[in-house]
Amino acid sequence: MGALALIGTPFLSGFYSKDFIIESVHEADRWGATYAYWCVLIGVFVTAFYTFRMIFMTFHGAPRWGTEQGHDAHAHEGHAHDDDHGHHDDHGHHGGTPHESPWVVTLPLVLLAIPSLAIGYLTVQPILFGGFFGEAIQVLPENDVLAELSTHFHDPASFALEAVKHPPLWLALAGVVSAWYFVLKNPSAATRIADALTPVRRVLDNKYYFDWFNENVLSAGSRLLGRVFWKAGDQAVIDGALVNGSAQFVATLAGVVRRLQTGYLYSYAFWMTIGLALLLAWFLILA
Repeated sequence: MGALALIGTPFLSGFYSKDFIIESVHEADRWGATYAYWCVLIGVFVTAFYTFRMIFMTFHGAPRWGTEQGHDAHAHEGHAHDDDHGHHDDHGHHGGTPHESPWVVTLPLVLLAIPSLAIGYLTVQPILFGGFFGEAIQVLPENDVLAELSTHFHDPASFALEAVKHPPLWLALAGVVSAWYFVLKNPSAATRIADALTPVRRVLDNKYYFDWFNENVLSAGSRLLGRVFWKAGDQAVIDGALVNGSAQFVATLAGVVRRLQTGYLYSYAFWMTIGLALLLAWFLILA
């Protein structure tokens, strides 16, 4: 139920939430709306593909438990836990047989599956067109795409039945069929496509190299810049010139001045004479 709702199956909750977003983008009259519309359409196909790939790989096809590969992969781990957890060997661990999850997991899934069936059908009209949020959300008239959609919306059932006229339903179906074909019908085709598109796959596996760029360019550049500021700014200018340099200057100046302050009377008389001579010379020059 969750998978069907997630891909936007008509009448389920995911259908109303996703299709109204897609229709709103389609009705939008803004720069870039066409590009955004194609992006969300591609998203419909991709969502249906990976969701049902998960369904098919988990619940269909040849069993993947109890194989030699799985046994070998977990052999060491299984021996390590034999003493304490031997009674769990048949519970899906270490190549055991899958089993139903306990009620603390199953019950929430059931409680989520029920609204995923009906809550969209029951709430779409009051929430989108019935003033459910009151004055909490304000939309400018020129941006009110839902007002345009309300002219085409009659009731949830009619909107769901009209899905056959729009691309999202068929793209979701194409995603499900593609997942079935590549996972169950012809798995080798996916391998051949992956091999043929190795450069593209490498880009995708490396997440468009954003992590590499961040680590080797941004982070490395930031560390280099920090090192420059540390060496040149902190150590050379602040510690060297301002802090240590000013202290050294004061110490040097004090050493020079200390030589002048000898404590001898004839020394003070000598410097007084020199000062008086300079003062008289200054007056004579101005005169």
